[in-house]
Amino acid sequence: MDFELLASEWLRALRGRRSQTALSRRLKYKSNIAYLWESGRAYPTLARTFEVARATGLDPVRALGAFFGDGGERPWLGKGNVDPVGLVTPLLDDLRAGVSLTELGRRTGFSRFAIGRWLDGQTEPRLPQALALIEACSLRALDFVASFVDPASLPSFAGQYRDLQAARRAAYELPFSQVVVHALELDAYAALPGHQPGFLADLLGIEPALEETYLQTLLAAGQIRFDGTRYLPTRVQAVDTRGDVRSAASLKAYFAQLAVDRLRSGVKAASGYNVFAVSEADYVRIEQLQRSYFTQLRTIVASSEPTQVVGLASTQLMALTRH
Repeated sequence: MDFELLASEWLRALRGRRSQTALSRRLKYKSNIAYLWESGRAYPTLARTFEVARATGLDPVRALGAFFGDGGERPWLGKGNVDPVGLVTPLLDDLRAGVSLTELGRRTGFSRFAIGRWLDGQTEPRLPQALALIEACSLRALDFVASFVDPASLPSFAGQYRDLQAARRAAYELPFSQVVVHALELDAYAALPGHQPGFLADLLGIEPALEETYLQTLLAAGQIRFDGTRYLPTRVQAVDTRGDVRSAASLKAYFAQLAVDRLRSGVKAASGYNVFAVSEADYVRIEQLQRSYFTQLRTIVASSEPTQVVGLASTQLMALTRH
């Protein structure tokens, strides 16, 4: 992803119908800073971008709440926290979820020392750097920008966002399609002389008729293509579904039930449970540990070779008491 281009188009979309000169004056610049930003000659920091959003009538706190999909239920994202500078460090730290500086450096190409200074608030990343870091942490840079502006206003990225939304719809309507698209990555499927109907069904333990349904759904969503011999993923990506809270909850329940059904059928799994009583502060620490686990899991998945197993990690952490 071209993060400099994404930054420029985001800034242009934030400006809306205002002229560059008018926005620059509104931001109290004597020069036409909006022109420099949108032309890629210079870039603001992420905090300054939040200020631009506010100057154009947007609420950065509300936008970030929409991005996380939880209504802003994070300690650092309270209604009283209105300082854009104060949002950047906790935002990046939240998204980082325990990933090491070395790993973030590997994903972004940035120095781990520079990333460390950004995360500590010693220095601020410029907008393209911040977007690259957000993508490295969450694979959701486009979602992040879309929480502030209409993705259709991003000429170079509107099509990519439409593909992402189509993939989400497929996930909402037929959750098991996410399993099938990853099965197409397996070396065992790639070793076939061509697509064999029923092979995936047998491999994944589903009815043969469902295999064709899932494949056609993935084709319609643009997630796979047929090259004349076999089906190939067009772009395997993490499909984040938190934007629709109700549908996201249904998906979580679906895969939790899938795990239960497979356990009951005798599938071997690394599973367990722990019922406990802790302080509210320690419960928050455990929630952070849960998020860190999934981030570390994605790190392993991203670099894993060869591709031999489709796995399901389904864990639940919830408070059983009301308060």
